[in-house]
Amino acid sequence: GADGGFGLPAMRSRAEALGGTFAVESAPGQGTAVAVTLPWPVARGTGGGA
Repeated sequence: GADGGFGLPAMRSRAEALGGTFAVESAPGQGTAVAVTLPWPVARGTGGGA
C-alpha cells in the first residue's frame, strides 16, 4: 500500500497528509525532478521582533 514504504505513492500520501504538495516532472533524456513542499509553522511570541 501507499502508507508502508518509501515509493512515490507513499511519499505523495505523506506530503498531502502534512498539508503539503508533491510533484514529479520527467522528460526522456533529461532526468526526473521531485519537489515536495510542506507548510512551516510561524513561531509566535518568541521575543525576537522585527
